[in-house]
Amino acid sequence: PAPGDNQGALKPILQWLDSSPVLGGELLDSLYWLSRYTHAPLGEVLSTALPALLRQDQPQPDTTAWGWQLTGSGHAGLSHLRAGGRPRRLAELLAGGLLAEDVLDARLREWRASVRDLARRGLAQRLPLTEPALPPLDSGPGPALNEQQRVAVEAIQAAPGFSPFLLDSITGSGKTEVYLQAIQHCLASGRQALILVPEIGLTPQTLGRFRQRLGVPVHALHSGMADGARARSWLAALRGQARVIVGTRSAVFTPLPIFCLIIIDEEHDASYKQQDGF
Repeated sequence: PAPGDNQGALKPILQWLDSSPVLGGELLDSLYWLSRYTHAPLGEVLSTALPALLRQDQPQPDTTAWGWQLTGSGHAGLSHLRAGGRPRRLAELLAGGLLAEDVLDARLREWRASVRDLARRGLAQRLPLTEPALPPLDSGPGPALNEQQRVAVEAIQAAPGFSPFLLDSITGSGKTEVYLQAIQHCLASGRQALILVPEIGLTPQTLGRFRQRLGVPVHALHSGMADGARARSWLAALRGQARVIVGTRSAVFTPLPIFCLIIIDEEHDASYKQQDGF
């Protein structure tokens, strides 16, 4: 500071909330542009882009991916569990090795109560995992592409840099298969894909189908989620841990540091257009 500066006017910092900025790069540049374009206050724009939990003075939630496996006692005692019971069915799934919680969500309903029971008896344990430990749920390849699908997939995969594409077809014509193969191409190159859907009701349907084919967790982002779950998905995308994100309109503000592809499903739908406020 220069001589005579009134350092006493500065107030002490109470806490350092984030070790690195949660907004930066292309997303921050876009939000600055959006503030100028819509004549909206920058603070309002930045606040809108952040999940509610990250607007508060709270530590960032953990985004570690977790999985479950049987312990030695679990393998030895599997045959003693009641046949047909949910703990037995869960133990049989885990007998093949470590399974991600995302995979268990799709394979066995209400598995969490059963896994707590197994863990209490020392038969199962929870472990952090990495992406290679997340097997795809579908053991076979996707359906063979017809000629129009093949042309679309090849054009998307061969595009240099930013290129927009429009898939114009009727319901049931196979657009989702084009999406899936384009996403798989992104995953093979170690990058991220964002899929926007017009309504929250379409999110579980899209998640379920994508989880049947892709070998990574598929994260949801929409206003119907609890604040903690929404913040975890958002931060997982920021940290490059979430490779595939499915969300509604506001998910366009998801940070994608290793971005590859954005899919806007049913892009003509009026739900994508907000008519009031920022």
